[in-house]
Amino acid sequence: LAGCSHNVTGIVKGGDTGTSQNTTEPLTTETAAKPWAFEIPPAAIADSKITKTVNAEIIVIGAGTSGLVCANTAAEGGAKVVVIAKSTKPVGFGGSNHAYNSRIMKKHGFNYDINKAVRSEMASASFQPDQRKWSLFYKYSGEAMNWLMDKMEAAGYTTVIERLSFDDPTGVLTAHIGAHSWIGADVKLGGDSQPQVASVLAATALKSGVEINYNTVAEQLVRNSNGRVTAVIAKTSDGTYTKYVGSKAIVLATGDITGDPEMLAKYCPKVVGMQGLSPNTGDGQKMGLWVGAAWQKVQQAAPMCIGAPGISPDPYGACPSLMVNKDAERYSNEDTVISFAGYDIMSQPEQKVFGIWTAKLAEISATWYPFGSFYGSPGISQADVITGWDNPASGIVKADTLNDLATKLGLPAGALKATVNRYNTLCNNRIDEDFHKRAELLIPIEAGPFYGSMFSPMMFAVTGGLRTNTKMQILDKNEKVIPGLYGVGSIVGDMYNNCYTFLVTGMNLGANCLTFGYLTGKALAAGTA
Repeated sequence: LAGCSHNVTGIVKGGDTGTSQNTTEPLTTETAAKPWAFEIPPAAIADSKITKTVNAEIIVIGAGTSGLVCANTAAEGGAKVVVIAKSTKPVGFGGSNHAYNSRIMKKHGFNYDINKAVRSEMASASFQPDQRKWSLFYKYSGEAMNWLMDKMEAAGYTTVIERLSFDDPTGVLTAHIGAHSWIGADVKLGGDSQPQVASVLAATALKSGVEINYNTVAEQLVRNSNGRVTAVIAKTSDGTYTKYVGSKAIVLATGDITGDPEMLAKYCPKVVGMQGLSPNTGDGQKMGLWVGAAWQKVQQAAPMCIGAPGISPDPYGACPSLMVNKDAERYSNEDTVISFAGYDIMSQPEQKVFGIWTAKLAEISATWYPFGSFYGSPGISQADVITGWDNPASGIVKADTLNDLATKLGLPAGALKATVNRYNTLCNNRIDEDFHKRAELLIPIEAGPFYGSMFSPMMFAVTGGLRTNTKMQILDKNEKVIPGLYGVGSIVGDMYNNCYTFLVTGMNLGANCLTFGYLTGKALAAGTA
């Protein structure tokens, strides 16, 4: 390793004295053992700097879905709860919330094989995640979702469920139906509804007596001589420090690590340099580490990274279009879910690929999903699909010939025509001898107009965090509970490995945020946590 060096500009690792040094120094056994700068606890905030103390039973750090769910159920159980958040308002990203056996699932008759779902996830993750937490999710997610549906529907929203991967009954890439979301006057696409969820949860929390302080940045946890975490010190909007004391618990609900390049370099180096959509910087994970918490047993944090597998009527996979790289070379079986497609694109030149298709694909879209991509939402027609493609904001280009399409996409025209001709031969023969794509997804690209679009991997978030048990208590490296400290949401460790697969779509919001937040708040209020 002596000749190797870190490849992350600006990342620092701590020296033996706690000072920082650039990681462009040669990577040796000695330098690799040094702590990263984010692992070194800052100097304790002096009591003299604390101008105010706020006392409650439960202090929740973070006003995203997990923190607000936890605050709601704790307050409904009679606890005095204070939420602090560095955001200026409730925060919600995405909109897919997976649950099993909710009342709307029962209404539509959805009931998939849990054993198959879990084994598929565990196999793709090399059986590294904590199956006890997955079991907890499946046991209580329906109850938690019914609770959330009550709140959303009382606020005027309609619950919908996503239609998912079009795979055969034994398909290894079947994404199981159970992703709940909402539509209403201010949101037409269910998969975008998490901001509305967060706003509703903040409103119901306030009605239940929860105090929410925005623009309040948690900086340090306080752990007393008995080992209990009793408080968090936060900087308020006026620049002063307030100590928030929780007699029952301090709950970390601060989200993921996407916005911290040092944490990515250590825990998810594959995505270093990629732009993530989540702004979270691992604040809770850092504060936990500083008071003795252990990182999850699965060292690799799992990126929630997608690469659209061409244009597909399937929200998560089952792509019937042709995909090529910048050399106009077909490089894989397009029939995969978006998470694995994203990983695949990372291996292509410049991490760019291109989808190629014709209007015939619109017929397939309308046939597969005559009622749209969500159960409970308005229908979709062939004309609707093409109108969406023709929208300039879609980023999709249209051309009468393959030569013109290649020019617009910046692809070599000769190579593209050769690839399309080969692909058409496979489609017409109904056998993909090159990559073994399912016959029903082999749609020839013969008559124009021709459509195309460029795709690069998109990273939503990087999930993974602190070691926790099934009560969401945070543990140290010896598997001992750190009294008084809990975690919910993306901070919960050992839920994923390698990548976030989207096979149980909406698992992070549905399990880590909703189900675990719901159960933790109830247990803390009842004194059973």
